[in-house]
Amino acid sequence: MSKNITPHPKDLKPEWMAYSGMAAAFLAVGAKVDGQVIYTDVDPDMALIGSQLDIDFDMDGNIDVTVVHIHTSSSGVMYDIGAVQGNIDGFTSNSYVYANVIAAGGAIDPSNPGWQDSVGFGTLAYRIFTSSSAGSFGPWFGQDGYLGCRFTDGGGSTHYAWVHLQVGAVAEQVTVLGYAYEQTPDMGIAAGAGEATGIANTPSPLGLEVFPDPVQNMATVRITTAQEGRVSVQVVNGMGQVMVQRETATSAGTRTLDLDLSALPAGTYFVSLRSGKRVVHQKVTKVG
Repeated sequence: MSKNITPHPKDLKPEWMAYSGMAAAFLAVGAKVDGQVIYTDVDPDMALIGSQLDIDFDMDGNIDVTVVHIHTSSSGVMYDIGAVQGNIDGFTSNSYVYANVIAAGGAIDPSNPGWQDSVGFGTLAYRIFTSSSAGSFGPWFGQDGYLGCRFTDGGGSTHYAWVHLQVGAVAEQVTVLGYAYEQTPDMGIAAGAGEATGIANTPSPLGLEVFPDPVQNMATVRITTAQEGRVSVQVVNGMGQVMVQRETATSAGTRTLDLDLSALPAGTYFVSLRSGKRVVHQKVTKVG
């Protein structure tokens, strides 16, 4: 890797942090599978284009890994970059950190030689291009694979984890499909462990439908649950801020809930429905 290409991803860090992705509250969380593996299905898959996704593997309120995509231009030079922040499996080249692509079944454990501690930003795929030339760096171009991660929980114990990613052929986007971690401290995890049996095999389905879309003032939320309990409904803007929140009791079956969105400015929002550890979401456009 050459250091004469500037700016490099790590030099763009302040600009990247200005981009915000949807919070982990928008994810449908699967039950515990494969022993102590906890798998989270990103449903629907989240395509990051000029945005980021913060991942809290164990849902303790602390962000463990951030996946980022940025497209920008400056003085006729353009960049498409996929990157990751956190404690990752990777390698260094010319003082820069690049994340390894791990195939399904690959080991993610203490013996991995490439652990990069507290990475400011490690590169997945980095493309710089002008009207007449282009350069590419990183191993993730056009790849569907797993990012190896480790994190420390609130009690100070180390856990190993993976994130399933797809990166566009020219780094035009990074898609997050799901992630998982091993609950047992200091125990490794295989890339993809828990994924095959994830959401499809979990009980207590949770359904959400928001209409009309686009909406001007009042939105109707149709909620489907398999058992009685309490659910939380949130309306979140593109910066991850909660704009409207409602809680209600439900029984098995389907019910509707009205949401007054008249006070919100026009724009794109996500409506999320949480029941226990399961969360689903739907995008909705506010007009007028």
